[in-house]
Amino acid sequence: MRRTLLITCLSSLSPVAFGAAWAQDNAIPDYYPEDYDQIVAAAAEEDDLVVYGNIAREAWQPVIDHCSARFPEMPEIQTLDLGATEVFERYYTETAGGADSADFMLSIDPGGWLRFIQQDGVLPYQSPELEHLPDWSYYEPGLYMYSADPTTIAYSKVQFSEGENPTGVADLAAKVEADPAAYQGNLSTYSLPEYLTVWWPFINSHTPEGGSWEESEAWPWIETLGPSTQPLSSSGPMVEGIMTGQYAAAYLTSSGNPRRAVATAAGEQLLGYNFIDDGTPIWLRGIAIPQESGSPNAAKLLLDCILSSGGQIAVAEGDYTAYRPDVAGEAKWHLQSVLDEVGEENALFVSYDDVYLDQETLDAFVARWNEAMGR
Repeated sequence: MRRTLLITCLSSLSPVAFGAAWAQDNAIPDYYPEDYDQIVAAAAEEDDLVVYGNIAREAWQPVIDHCSARFPEMPEIQTLDLGATEVFERYYTETAGGADSADFMLSIDPGGWLRFIQQDGVLPYQSPELEHLPDWSYYEPGLYMYSADPTTIAYSKVQFSEGENPTGVADLAAKVEADPAAYQGNLSTYSLPEYLTVWWPFINSHTPEGGSWEESEAWPWIETLGPSTQPLSSSGPMVEGIMTGQYAAAYLTSSGNPRRAVATAAGEQLLGYNFIDDGTPIWLRGIAIPQESGSPNAAKLLLDCILSSGGQIAVAEGDYTAYRPDVAGEAKWHLQSVLDEVGEENALFVSYDDVYLDQETLDAFVARWNEAMGR
């Protein structure tokens, strides 16, 4: 199993708008198998491709447009935006009852993927793009990554003057400790247990050498921030709250919604964001074809397209973070830029470790977090 961890329906858009790289990528590369045209031909005979994922339809759109242009034979792609665990729960329920379900799946939940693999749920498809991807982005038997997305601290430009914005969780805790009344009830972050993939790597990154997560040096910061924090299950309300004055900052939040917000005139004036200098968790969004896919060939085309150079550029156009090395200079958002800014030692990649199957440990972790947050 390749698991090298670094330091730890639809509107129409023109693919031409996203540059020449897309057009160049439309031809089947010469490193694809000679019989790949058989997959393309079989896909043309399949039903619509149903995708269960946990990203919004508008974020999928550049990818769908590019892949439909690259493979005109591909059937229509329908996406359903679900919770990270709901992707699996819905699939299990539907297939158990003999109903049609997802043909392609995307989720940010490592535990969900590990359990799905244990149940032989993943189609063991080896993409011809594999040789162009980092080792850490592929897990046997057929689990790949859509994107590698950094977390951030988003903050109010009204609340924080230029140069005074929080640079990390410890820095924000120090600001709250210095003036608790100024922050009472106006911070936000992701809630648990939904976002273990953020909190587990961050807390563990501050564990003394040879120690355990219970001894993490980050717990006092969380205890300081907790009474002023409203945990939420989505970053959208966090960003909206910052722009309306409800929140001064949101820590350990996503990068996608802040990116979209600052692209607007109002957002540029009201909101700023930065990576986290005491540890930036980086989400790895898993993608795979389920064994029971009703359109497996179309799903292979979509998977290969997402992993291609043009597909990764399209991923970034949807405000997610491309990671394929050869598009670092072309993608709107790329992992290399994150690593250059935060340093590899502060990049906390969300691993697909067995801890996400250890419910006793996870329950204890959530209980400790609730205690630190004063909940």
